[in-house]
Amino acid sequence: MKVLFAVNDESISTSIVKKYQKDFKEIISYKNVYYFNAIIKELQRNKSYDRIIISEDLEEFTSSSFDQKDKFIFDRLDNISDEAISTNGIDIPIILICSDRRTKGESLLVKLFSISIYNAILGDDRSINYVCKLINKPRTKKEAKIYYKIDSEDAKYEKEKENEVSETELQNILRHFKRLGKNEEAYVDSFKKIVTQYNKEQLKLVIAILPQNVKSVLKQNSVEYQKIVRI
Repeated sequence: MKVLFAVNDESISTSIVKKYQKDFKEIISYKNVYYFNAIIKELQRNKSYDRIIISEDLEEFTSSSFDQKDKFIFDRLDNISDEAISTNGIDIPIILICSDRRTKGESLLVKLFSISIYNAILGDDRSINYVCKLINKPRTKKEAKIYYKIDSEDAKYEKEKENEVSETELQNILRHFKRLGKNEEAYVDSFKKIVTQYNKEQLKLVIAILPQNVKSVLKQNSVEYQKIVRI
């Protein structure tokens, strides 16, 4: 497990790592950064992270306007989420430790939901134990909607896009398979990971853009592929 931390105090990341390794018996390698822009630069340089943990209070914001603060936070997280894509073309889960003023159902959470940030932590859940829980098993979209207390009407537009895959994601997946060259074993392993991130209709879109040589290998060797295309 490889984690990128962007929290106020390095002792927090150290405590999280120690707790996670003790509870889940898995080693974490990690790096700390201290500014929102540093998160983006690190992700542009290195796409191998499995999780990103960010404190909303990472940087001081001088304005007393909550609306301006919310816009600042959302803009930074929106830019970060654009870069939080692994070498496999899969979104890297972002775990956001919210400030103490955040409440479930508020508009910022709806916006975070819309950019696929499903692991914001609020209120009494802002603990090392809860962070470790999400590192081990990030929320699904459905679980996030329930936790955020998002009204169905607020998320209605999201439902309409539920079976879509963004052009950026498709191109990242395509580039990944091209980088694998002739490593046919890696085709199967990569597709197995992709299957865990998308529903069946989305996977059909993914398969449609794959090179023919990749499809041929998956057709012969991938059980997941075979189930989708009904060979």
